[in-house]
Amino acid sequence: MGAAAARPGTGPGAEVGAASGAGLDTGRGLDHGAWSVLIAMYPEADVPVVQLSLASRRRSTFHYDLGKALAPLRDEGVLIIGSGNVVHNLAHFDYDATAPDDWAARCDAEIRRRILARDHEALVAWQMLDADMRLAVPTPEHYLPLLYVVALHGKGEPISLFNTKVMSSISMTSVLIGREA
Repeated sequence: MGAAAARPGTGPGAEVGAASGAGLDTGRGLDHGAWSVLIAMYPEADVPVVQLSLASRRRSTFHYDLGKALAPLRDEGVLIIGSGNVVHNLAHFDYDATAPDDWAARCDAEIRRRILARDHEALVAWQMLDADMRLAVPTPEHYLPLLYVVALHGKGEPISLFNTKVMSSISMTSVLIGREA
């Protein structure tokens, strides 16, 4: 998959990248979180792709604000995907489980409720929610992509959720903005 711009550091988003302190690393391939989504959507790998690495030590507000800054790219036809997991605790994952862990199901439902209610403040301050959330998100790298996505949600735009099944201690709840799923 190629770069989104003809020359590194140019094209849609170059200003956002420069303002956030981001740099371009052309020697690094796609992370499994990007590749696994894109291969299903574009099996011929015939679309340009730029992947953002997460600065997981930065505050949640940094990620949300960067998502807001990326919003104008949508007007230029750029597809923005945030790939992670709303609930992601592999230490508690049970491959043989026939039902989700209670805390994982409750957390996923609460996050879905807050997404649909546009409660971005609570989603950004996820560490302040409850014990279910602390179990569901033991480390932030799988949750943070959600903040980029909800930051892109414009006033009056439809938002829908799909792929909402919780498996043991993992959920891959997906959010679509701009049209119904």
